[in-house]
Amino acid sequence: AVTYANERVAAMRYHHVTRFFSRMQSLHPEYLPTNFKIPANPFSFSPFRPADHIIGLKDLNQIAEAALKEATQIRENHRRAIALIESVDAATAQQARARVKPDKFWKSLANALYFMVRVEGIPHISNNTRGALNRYSYPPPHEVVGWYTPTSDEYFIPFLVLLYLRTAINVTSIFTLKRNCLGAHPLPLGLTVLKFVKPRSGARSNKEQSFPTNQRNGAIDLIRFLLEYTEPLVAHAS
Repeated sequence: AVTYANERVAAMRYHHVTRFFSRMQSLHPEYLPTNFKIPANPFSFSPFRPADHIIGLKDLNQIAEAALKEATQIRENHRRAIALIESVDAATAQQARARVKPDKFWKSLANALYFMVRVEGIPHISNNTRGALNRYSYPPPHEVVGWYTPTSDEYFIPFLVLLYLRTAINVTSIFTLKRNCLGAHPLPLGLTVLKFVKPRSGARSNKEQSFPTNQRNGAIDLIRFLLEYTEPLVAHAS
């Protein structure tokens, strides 16, 4: 019975991680090695055919490096977006709210970003704004706003990969983390508690694990950034 249970758990965990990489390969194949193949589940419990190979350490390192590189770029873009918005002075902010704006207004990317996120509203980017950005050869609105807050699921992919590798928590549990998922550790150990729900655990589905509080690109650091990065979307969440 113990062997059966261990095989079952191993098979399910293997299935979760390969399903995650399968989705990533479908949406963003550029993040993975060109010769990367999704292996079948090799455990005897699995209903799938045994695989000839599993994910190698080299491939896993390449995936982690690509995810970290992408996450670092997203964080840098967010820092830049905040700086651009904060650089807009009171007079320009008033111009942003005027119905008719001077032509020079759109020459500044800071002005355009400020208008889109503070005046027009993230879910309501107009064709006029798209045309103004295009006229000055700026990136499209969804990309510019994406520096400030995510505008599609693809912005989350590198963080989900890193969180899975950092925590080994069930993929579904990572997908369903709440905004109040972080809590103080009862002891002064430099740790923060991560609260999550583990599916199919019944009455014991609420789980906790502790991770270093101030580790750069550690689990807590990544989650704190995501909380900040997604904050502008909270008001629009259903």
